[in-house]
Amino acid sequence: MRPSVTVIVNLLALGLFSSPAVGDVIYHTGFESPIYSTGALAGQDGWTVFGSSTAVNVQGAVVRTGSGAVGINGNAPGQTGPHHAASTIGPLVLMEVDAFLTSSSSMSAFQFSGMNTFTSVGFIGGFNALSNGRLELQTAGFPQSAPVIVRDTWQHWTILFNFSNQSFSVHIDGSPVADNLPFLSSFSSFEIGFFDVFGSVTHNDVGYFDNYSISNPTTAQSIQVLKDQVENLAFPAGPLNLGQVNSLTTKLANALTILTSGRHTPGCNLLRAFINEADDLVAQGTLTAGQGNVLISLAQAIRSAIPCSL
Repeated sequence: MRPSVTVIVNLLALGLFSSPAVGDVIYHTGFESPIYSTGALAGQDGWTVFGSSTAVNVQGAVVRTGSGAVGINGNAPGQTGPHHAASTIGPLVLMEVDAFLTSSSSMSAFQFSGMNTFTSVGFIGGFNALSNGRLELQTAGFPQSAPVIVRDTWQHWTILFNFSNQSFSVHIDGSPVADNLPFLSSFSSFEIGFFDVFGSVTHNDVGYFDNYSISNPTTAQSIQVLKDQVENLAFPAGPLNLGQVNSLTTKLANALTILTSGRHTPGCNLLRAFINEADDLVAQGTLTAGQGNVLISLAQAIRSAIPCSL
């Protein structure tokens, strides 16, 4: 089941989003009573466990909020973890969880992935949180990030899947790790969330997971994501001057105001104007093709979600 190859690469973020609040919720759980009871997670609220079901339990000793969270023991005999079906076609799908990985003398890698089918070729994208703190990203070549995982600390893991351009972005605690990575395999819908451990009887760590959710970001949240991406391309960190940033972000602000008032056609037209301007900046050489694609693909996904007719 593991899609993993070790390749050491540092990823440079292009223009990245700040983790948005939950939008249209497809599924959310904090593993709380009365829906959940302490003990084996398998069979509770639609959860299935791959591998050793006795290694995956609802417990109350280590939680981010409330009184329940899931613990996955690193000493499981092989790859082990829970998965849950939550179907949505997007075009934008946000998958997030609070995670706490313990430090120990023999530590495991933990996986957080979106899937279309629960098979070895069903992975859309995600990452493996390695014992050295790096993320092994589930895209072609399986590159690794710089160290971003802090053991013995609750962190918020976020993956945004963009089905319009078949890419995903990863943030840890709201900070960008990688953006616009191609899906590991091409799919048109999100079906399953999976987090698990690459266990071994010699390991002695535990991964705790709380507040897991799958959602479709609202239009307002998605436009804020896009605005953040533009601002991250501003001089001196990026190639856009103040006038170019203002021109792009003003179109987004006006589009949101108009869309909020219920006038979809003029709002959609402003998003189209944003795309045209980003295209022009690429043609002029101000933005690279990659930087332009980050902006254009997200704007197109927002238009698809509204939906815009033209």
